[in-house]
Amino acid sequence: KDRRPRPYNGPVAPEVLIEADEIKEGVYTGSAFSVNPSGVWITARHVVEGCTRVGVVFNRNKLEKSTRVIFHPSSDTALIETGQGAPAFPRRKIDFLIGEPGFHFGFPQGNPGQVTTQYLGRSVMHTTGRVEMREQITVWAEVLRKPYFSGTLGGISGGVALDDDGRIAGVTVAEAPRRGRVYVTSPGRIKDVLNLANLQSAAMSSLKIEPKDLSEKGFDDFGRYLRKTRTVVQVICFTDPV
Repeated sequence: KDRRPRPYNGPVAPEVLIEADEIKEGVYTGSAFSVNPSGVWITARHVVEGCTRVGVVFNRNKLEKSTRVIFHPSSDTALIETGQGAPAFPRRKIDFLIGEPGFHFGFPQGNPGQVTTQYLGRSVMHTTGRVEMREQITVWAEVLRKPYFSGTLGGISGGVALDDDGRIAGVTVAEAPRRGRVYVTSPGRIKDVLNLANLQSAAMSSLKIEPKDLSEKGFDDFGRYLRKTRTVVQVICFTDPV
């Protein structure tokens, strides 16, 4: 029998329910990643929706302010445009295989961090609260965190999910801590929001990616490299008093 892994597009979990909290006055953080070196970033819609000002952190002393923010109308995906950019990732165009590894980079709990996962399949995410929408997502089982930390992955929302070839598997948008699940938007939603902004992603990655970079031994160092090159950045959302 042919025992090679096969693409699987069927559901693996019941509908995932996410409640979007109301935005209050304050400063919020999330993650984003470069898809075009001219200054085009992808993040989660819930990270930047409701913000009066948005920026990405280039270093401790510099906040690169957004010149434009575009929301996907039916996905937890958004685009940030700035005047300065960074090396970019290429997008993935093929189906996922059950059990294949995923790598998530961003700022969980506001700190640099990365997570490895394994692909389980697809589900539907139903977002309620200040945002109401349903979208098909991919479901991943958490395997390893580096550096190790306990508790929520909150803050990694908007961060990139990569396959082991360094291509974008989607946007990390939510988690189920008790089940050890990580939820990721379809990579096709990135193309949608780029089209809305009349922009394009990078045709090829300008990053130097080696096979060891996307492995359980190498992904921690690779995460530091991504933040050093500013390909993965922290997003700051400012909200003014109502």
